[in-house]
Amino acid sequence: MFYAYSEGKVGIVAPLIATNPLFALLFSYVFLKNTEKISYKIVIGAGITLLGVILISMFRS
Repeated sequence: MFYAYSEGKVGIVAPLIATNPLFALLFSYVFLKNTEKISYKIVIGAGITLLGVILISMFRS
């Protein structure tokens, strides 16, 4: 993450780093099926985060 900040524009790198909750949700579903309960609220929150990342990426200057 720090290398990406030093080499790229913050407007490009920051939205990509903000997708961490989406990957955490995906990996918890795949690897922790028996121990982690994923509710619709968690999925909606990850979707809103992804939508924000897309909007920031589209309208960056």
